[in-house]
Amino acid sequence: MESKIFYEKEYLEYNPEWHINDSYFKFLEIKKIIKKNKLQFKNFCEVGCGAGKILVYLSKKYKNKFFYGYEISRKAYSMSDKKLKNVKYYNKILNKKKTFDIILCADVLEHVENPYKFLREIKKTSKYQILHIPLDLSINSIFRKSVLLKARKEVGHLHFYNKELILHDLQKLNFKVVDYFYTFNENIYTRGSWAQKLIATIRKLIFFVNRDLAVNFLGGFSLLILTK
Repeated sequence: MESKIFYEKEYLEYNPEWHINDSYFKFLEIKKIIKKNKLQFKNFCEVGCGAGKILVYLSKKYKNKFFYGYEISRKAYSMSDKKLKNVKYYNKILNKKKTFDIILCADVLEHVENPYKFLREIKKTSKYQILHIPLDLSINSIFRKSVLLKARKEVGHLHFYNKELILHDLQKLNFKVVDYFYTFNENIYTRGSWAQKLIATIRKLIFFVNRDLAVNFLGGFSLLILTK
């Protein structure tokens, strides 16, 4: 109940557009991992779908598939497009009696109070799982304490991950990790100050030379994971 109140008030105050501007970037990365692993599916569910924009892009790409979105925030749910024929949205938690070929959780796990329980539930109700996890833990974020505090206060991150921690947790819960790769949404930084734009460029240059170095030292990256 407390988490729902947070997303109806504090989260909305800091994020009135519910990160709609980042949806196309996430869609492209999700499409990439589906294509790379030749995933076949008839139905696709997103848990914590926000305003539902990722599902809009996916439904237009895979027109003969059925898509379902679950979102606890009334405000985010009200922003979703209910006119699409192959997309159905629900303003409630995941229906555990239904099963899906793929469940997507894009920037969701770090928000839930009990991530182990949450992961067990989506594993029971799906064949494949696609998880997009912000990698908040880095040398940069530990030295600059304001980075993690901002993530907690403005976007409600209850848990902080790096690549090793999230992969460890998934394996501990008997997920089979099929594939994973880093993602970097530079659009976030192009909308920022000149200093943020400069740092984004530095991140990309170092990432080109050594991916793990850029991720572990500078931060600002996420991990897209396919499990089953």
